[in-house]
Order: sequence, then structure tokens, then C-alpha cells
Amino acid sequence: MDKYLKLDKKKLPIRENEDLVTLLKEKEYECTLMQQYLSNIGKAIDDHILQELSELSAFVINLPDKIITRKVEGEQEELPTLVLNIEALKTQYSNALIIHNKLSKKTSPANAISIKFTEYSRGVFLKRNKVVNLIMILTFVCLIVYIVLKSIDSCFDENNLYIAMVVVSASGLGAGFYTLSTVRRYIVDRTFDPRYGPSYFIRFFLGIAAGTILYYTLEKELTDLNYGADLLAVIGGFSADAVSVILTRISEVLIGSVKGIKASSNEETELVKHKTENAKQKERLNSIKELIEIKKKAIGKGASNELIEQIDKSINKIDNN
Repeated sequence: MDKYLKLDKKKLPIRENEDLVTLLKEKEYECTLMQQYLSNIGKAIDDHILQELSELSAFVINLPDKIITRKVEGEQEELPTLVLNIEALKTQYSNALIIHNKLSKKTSPANAISIKFTEYSRGVFLKRNKVVNLIMILTFVCLIVYIVLKSIDSCFDENNLYIAMVVVSASGLGAGFYTLSTVRRYIVDRTFDPRYGPSYFIRFFLGIAAGTILYYTLEKELTDLNYGADLLAVIGGFSADAVSVILTRISEVLIGSVKGIKASSNEETELVKHKTENAKQKERLNSIKELIEIKKKAIGKGASNELIEQIDKSINKIDNN
């Protein structure tokens, strides 16, 4: 490592290269993660890749995080003579990208990012995946609230606030169950994409809204099914798409009832207009056909050019009308 750190004022100081140092450390960490993942699932790694990764790790370990300082007469002062060989840093970063690419091909369909966001820290929580961790906590809270409410339901007979709390907690329980069951397969396969993190939050809260709507708005429409508040809320939370389909159908019925008469009248008018246009078009075509036949006969009998021109003008006139 000493050959990369030397007294050379022509080189850029460490502080100006901290971004590149950070990137290099991040790439080395991701390469190490992929190497560990391949080892855990029993996939062989070429010896030359392991050797390159070992050299990269040795280089990264000795990289300083920041400018070294010393005390001079009670004050902090930067050491201006410690500089980093920027060419060596760039070379190592290029090597890191090559190693990263080789390992990514072996871990596919998993990649460095998905492996990083599906690392476990302790218990059931993921090390870096705050989205999934928070959804698990919210689902657990909804479960506890629901159990507590159902255990004391005899104290709140037909209480509106109590029913609302049951509906919201049951909706959250259904939404959390659906969201976590969807995310679970990506975590098992180590293919979780953090870019979709916000969509899982949206789906969770959409499920709560759907369960609440299903109970308070559509309960009377579903009386034949004899479903209770709890089950309707859980179903709505689990299948927000089903609630969306129901609302779409209801909106179509409402729009049709409001615009039905006007729409029928417009349809009849359009139909009459269409039939009239078809009749006119058919009449024009028949007239043109008759004139063409007359023109053929006139040419066959040796009619004058003036007569032929008059027939052509008549055909064009009918065709343009």
C-alpha cells in the first residue's frame, strides 16, 4: 500500500478523491457480498476471480477514510504531505468493475443490490430493507390491535368507534398479508428490487382504504353473501383490485343511468344519419357506373371527343359531391 501513498504534490490530495474512494469501497463490498452468496448456495467461483477479489480487498482495507490530522500548538492541522496516487485508485476501480460484472453473471437473477437488500441482521428483520421491516411492523401492530379488539368485543356492543377500529385493523391485516406474501418470494430468491419499495407501501395503504370502502360503502350491496365486518375488511385489504373492479362497475352503471336517455337519442340520430349517408353513397356509385357504361358504348360507336369530355365531367361532378 505504501507505493500508493507518497509525497508528491503533483498528485491530487485525498480529500478531492474521497468520492472515488467511497465508490471503490462500495464496489468491493458488493463483490464480497456476491462471493459470499455464491459460496452459500454452493456455486463454484473461478480461482482467478477469487485472486483478483483478494487483491482488491487488500487494497481497499488500507485506504484512508479522510485526511489525517495532527495537533499543532493546540489546534487541529491537516497533514498536507499525505497524498494518494490517483492513477492507482482509478486502476483499482476499473478492476473492481470488471470483478463486479463477472460475479453478477454468476449470481443472476440475483444481483449485488438485491443481495444487499435481503441480508438478515437479526431475527426476522432485514439488515438494510427498511421498507419490508416497516411493513412487517405495521402488519404485526394491526394483528395485535385486531386480537385485542376481538377479545373485548362484548364491552362495545354496536359501538361505531369500535367497529371502525376493527375494520381498519382488519384491513391492515389483509393488506399486510398480501404485501408480505408478495415480497416473500423475492426475498427467498434474493431478487428484491429496492426501486419498488414505495409501491409496496402504496399497496399496503391502498389495501386499508379498500377494506374500509368495502365495508362502509359496499356492505349493503353484498348483503346476500352474509359477510361480517371483519371478513369484508380483510378481503378488501387483501384484494384491493377486486374493490377497484366493483367500484368501476358501479360507476359504469351510474354513468349509464344518468346519460342513458341522451345516449339512446344520440345513437338513434347517428343511426339515421349513417343510413342516409349510405343511401347517398350507393346512389352516387350507381350513377357513376351508368355513365361509365354510356362512355364505353359512345367510344365503341366512334363518338366525338366533345361528347366523351362531357361524360367525364359528369362523372367527376358526381364523384366530388
